[in-house]
Amino acid sequence: MSSINTEQINSLFSLFTINSTEQFLYDIEANSSKWRWFPLGGRENNSGSVNLAMDAGQALVERITNSMDAHIELQYELAGRPSGLNSPREAVQRLWNLESSRLTRESPSVVRFIDEMGPKILVRVVGSMRRRQSSVTIQDSGIGQHPDDLPKTILGLQESNKADKRYLMGAFGQGGSSTFAYCPYSLIISRRHPQCLGSGKRDFIGWTIVRQFDEDSWKTFRYEYLIGSDGSIPRISPEVITALG
Repeated sequence: MSSINTEQINSLFSLFTINSTEQFLYDIEANSSKWRWFPLGGRENNSGSVNLAMDAGQALVERITNSMDAHIELQYELAGRPSGLNSPREAVQRLWNLESSRLTRESPSVVRFIDEMGPKILVRVVGSMRRRQSSVTIQDSGIGQHPDDLPKTILGLQESNKADKRYLMGAFGQGGSSTFAYCPYSLIISRRHPQCLGSGKRDFIGWTIVRQFDEDSWKTFRYEYLIGSDGSIPRISPEVITALG
């Protein structure tokens, strides 16, 4: 399992420009034997799949939708996986015990729901207004993904993780990856909720960087992400993050 030191961890959580990301990669790849790059979705020729999105705004909304799904799925798991949830609207109403499925402030339970969930999905523009000097950060406190599962979820293409989950909005395993088409680099950080780890999995924070990479000998570029030399997603112990504040 490849690791980074505390100074590099602090840098990782502060990345928001192309320059800072490239400097971070330069610093950790000084020991290049610890790292390598792997094609997104496990497919060498993946640019066509990622570049399907025609609008950057719509691609961004897909990430926000995924954050909403992450909260629905967490509540679903913590509730013991109740049956009969045939739509996201029905799932939200039942899982949060709402009087109405409409987001109207006429309902006391919906008011509590809005006040509770509002701060749990944050969309921020970080940096300056100058081109290439800012990034969009989407942060949620939903179910998260374990590092071992990232290649088939956030870093996958056209997977079937949500195809049989009628209570979630996502379906095609494609939308979120469309944001990569508009980002020279994308930082992914995820931690599975400790109560939803599953059998035999240790609590880790997984992270990686997705980039657009072009090789002179290729007809087109590809999307790829950073992994350790052992083929695993880089990870950090939660205790280390806590110690760093």
